Amino acid sequence: ATAPERAGVCAYLSSSGDMVVRSLLLSSSVWAMSVIAARLGTEVLSAHQVLLQLWMVTSYICDGIADAGTMRGAALLGATIQ
Repeated sequence: ATAPERAGVCAYLSSSGDMVVRSLLLSSSVWAMSVIAARLGTEVLSAHQVLLQLWMVTSYICDGIADAGTMRGAALLGATIQ
């Protein structure tokens, strides 16, 4: 492989590694908070689950808007380059 190809692969692995670490930390923090909430009683666990679901919906909406913006920006950039 050529040097630019290796640099591209290294950049990809670096970005992927960051995402894996982020996902692991996020999942483990959600798991830890669920364990703590479960020890505090059913009312606390119920409230935790409701708030967790609201947070997840909000997260998906924000990710969707960000993805749509990225796609639209790429399309506009592609149109101006050609």
